[in-house]
Amino acid sequence: MSQHSNNPNPRRRAAGTQPGPAGSASKRPRLTATSTPSPAARNSASTPTQVLPRSSSPAATQDNLDDTNLEQRTVFPPPTLALSTGPARTSCTKRNPINRGARHFGRVVNAFVRISLVIQTGVWLKNCEENGDDPELSVEEEQLHNDFLALERLIPDFWGAHTYYGVPGLSAKIVEALTNGRGKDAKKAKDIIERDPWTPSLANQPKSARGFAHLEVAKIICPPYDADSILTASVRQEYVNRLRPMDAEIYPPFLYFADKIYEGNVWRGLLKGFRVVRMGKLVLTGPRSLLPVPHISPKCNALVNNMTEMMLPAICYAATMTYWSLTGDPEFTPAGNPGSFQYKRFYDSLLVMLRRQSDRRQRSLLTWWTTQIFGDIQFHAAHAALPANAVRTTALIDQQGEQDDDDLLA
Repeated sequence: MSQHSNNPNPRRRAAGTQPGPAGSASKRPRLTATSTPSPAARNSASTPTQVLPRSSSPAATQDNLDDTNLEQRTVFPPPTLALSTGPARTSCTKRNPINRGARHFGRVVNAFVRISLVIQTGVWLKNCEENGDDPELSVEEEQLHNDFLALERLIPDFWGAHTYYGVPGLSAKIVEALTNGRGKDAKKAKDIIERDPWTPSLANQPKSARGFAHLEVAKIICPPYDADSILTASVRQEYVNRLRPMDAEIYPPFLYFADKIYEGNVWRGLLKGFRVVRMGKLVLTGPRSLLPVPHISPKCNALVNNMTEMMLPAICYAATMTYWSLTGDPEFTPAGNPGSFQYKRFYDSLLVMLRRQSDRRQRSLLTWWTTQIFGDIQFHAAHAALPANAVRTTALIDQQGEQDDDDLLA
């Protein structure tokens, strides 16, 4: 039992503190890793096993880092482990087994998490388990571990890929797949918005014609406190010139059902805007699910990854892609350029906010979304309407009830 008796979760600890009970620094977990030899030395039987120093978790040692320059890290695990990236990297194509799982991870688990930190946290905890250690985890570390477990399930033969590529190489491949998938989703989002009946039309117009340069779009993306003043051209121009702030945690009308915010209950209708739901369908069930008689191909993201229910991160991802599609920003940049909208902060704020809600609110929102995305879909093999005289077998069984010849096989 942990000595921190005031902690409701014995595996949790304050972020940045050392793992394990207080005063037991000498018993912190050891993380072992076998260095990956160069191609010329792979046939040698004398490859040494290197041991990481006793240290705190990866999350406690990786402040202000991102997934750029992955092979030049000087943090945990240190470069002296010689975790090579293996053979020359191949592009993330459909045939790459890492590609599908990594893209789905970004869409439904965590779009902008630091992948290298997720993997390092998972490896650290796996080694802790093998060594019989049970470190207390901060809230951040618990979430990183949950993300790792999802990544481990989605990437085929994750540990084989980890051994083959090492942490930097595997992280780079996953980041590449995430970025490519997000780019394709952003293009879909941009194209679908053009088809809406805007006045003036957005079809065949540059991206700069959207956002605050367009009155109808400006009304649904402006902060609620400027709902009246946004009708003035000079105010819209100030937004175009980035002279007015756009806080990522002040949610605009397009996120709401019928683009309407209820001041007395800002939860009401939040994340039920039709454009956000449409984006969710486009990403998960494909463009055919938007047809008058919706149906999906067996190759859509949801079916390929056995997804039949919505998840909170997937809702946040759809909202973020929709936001970008409405703005005049020419490219999707998660962190945002100086003075531009912070999409990663917007996504993170939505996800944190949703996870803070009660179980009842979460279940209600997820049930609503599951119905919207999966409830009215006919599968690819059955998109033709049934004949008028057709009756489903399940309905006949209910109608006919139990009978004397139920068990007769002749």
